[in-house]
Amino acid sequence: MPEGTRPLDRAALLMLRVGVGTALFALVLTTVQSSESRVAGMMMAFPALNGISLLMAPPTDKTAMARAMLPVIALNGWIAMAFIAVFGLLVDLVGSTATSWVWPLAAVAFAVWLAIIGAMAKLPARAGGLLLAAFLFSVPLLIAAWWRCPATDSFNYGDIATIIDSRIWRIGLFAATLFLLLSIAEMFGDAHGVLGRLGAFPLLPLYSLATVALSGAAPADGLIKLTGARPAILVGILLAMGFALIYSRFLMILHRRGMASSGWWAAAILGLATGWMATGGAILVLAEAMNFADGTLTLTGCN
Repeated sequence: MPEGTRPLDRAALLMLRVGVGTALFALVLTTVQSSESRVAGMMMAFPALNGISLLMAPPTDKTAMARAMLPVIALNGWIAMAFIAVFGLLVDLVGSTATSWVWPLAAVAFAVWLAIIGAMAKLPARAGGLLLAAFLFSVPLLIAAWWRCPATDSFNYGDIATIIDSRIWRIGLFAATLFLLLSIAEMFGDAHGVLGRLGAFPLLPLYSLATVALSGAAPADGLIKLTGARPAILVGILLAMGFALIYSRFLMILHRRGMASSGWWAAAILGLATGWMATGGAILVLAEAMNFADGTLTLTGCN
């Protein structure tokens, strides 16, 4: 952003984040309850809010901000894997009543995320680097183990309009929760930089994971979709990390070229849209590759 350029009004930016996040949740909701569960898995980590945060950050912060995002994105991945593992334990322990634990489990997962983020803010920067390194080391191993875990596509709740209409209350609740959390982050942004600047709350993946868990006729149906989507979720997180690094570098190149304000915004928004389309295309291609790999091999880790 050229020197002297004023960012969009904070209230408008807040509403933009809420609108984009809610639209993305509605898209995940439709793919979760259709035949594209692996697309939904990767969409859980789609870099929508992170992309907007990078676009709106001061120019000197963009590269550093992207680097700071990576451990947070990794943490979101661990939280998602932990959610699936704990829900699996609940299905084994309490059977059909496991669904009553889904939303409390999501709330606990978010509380744990907040606690870890708070602890990381007080630790040296290398703590986040160690978390990121551990995540990147383990992800290829986990994807290799889970790649051919079958993702059942046996239940379909109808067309997009029917799905949205039947879940409109959940979409509204998501929008209200996102608005509240981003408003709090905006209020305390200066004191809590990670919460205020990154906009990396795991709200989209946690709401989506809860939706998947409740998407079948029985808890076991939702668990099958969750376990089958694990490699897709991990791949989506890697895509989100790559997007953050590439887009932040693109924005810094624009800044160094000293473009006029209107030209900067046009190029930056075009770059954001292009990055989102490239990410979406990669999701479709990789989901098809996963579907192609299904069929003959079911590893122990799929259970």
